[in-house]
Amino acid sequence: MTAIPGIRAYFIDLIGRQDHPGGVPMDRRRDAMAAAAEIITRAIAKAEALGRPALTTTGRILVDPNYPMFVPGKVTFSLDARHPDPGAFEELWRHHAEVVREVTARRQVGVTWTLKATHAPCPSDPATVTLLEDTARQLDIPTMRLTSGAVHDAMEMGKRFKMAMIFVRSEGGRSHTPVEFTSIPDAVAGIEVLAAALHRLAY
Repeated sequence: MTAIPGIRAYFIDLIGRQDHPGGVPMDRRRDAMAAAAEIITRAIAKAEALGRPALTTTGRILVDPNYPMFVPGKVTFSLDARHPDPGAFEELWRHHAEVVREVTARRQVGVTWTLKATHAPCPSDPATVTLLEDTARQLDIPTMRLTSGAVHDAMEMGKRFKMAMIFVRSEGGRSHTPVEFTSIPDAVAGIEVLAAALHRLAY
């Protein structure tokens, strides 16, 4: 693994005006849901445009009133952005902030941001990554370099020490989910690389 991504996670509150869906023309609405939908769509589109390993996710939306016959007056949603490259990480969040400002001003919707988590990107130690690759090659275990999408405790270790991580395959490429599964042979391969690399570092 070459890097752990930087992460910024926010809850965003949009305050519009509650109205009846048949009583107010579209051009006179202050629709908090319409603003949220546009912000979320454009924020995710930015990560898609940057390509892998850029990530943006909205995993929670709260609507008030949560009822079909109302134009929502308030919407709260989460926005989580991740990237292992510091420059791209900041570009992602500059874009998100600009979209929020532009959309809320145009739609006349108030906005507040609540920061829930922030971590700077954490690169792996290049020499340690190379050591792990060389060790795996000697054991005839195939490898590939990749960045992490999730954050790890190793971020804190990486602030003080040389850090790298060994990932092993999950079935279907799915991890951090109840259906995550790693075969015993793949798990054993990871253990063998770790043990051999630690032996080389020690001796």
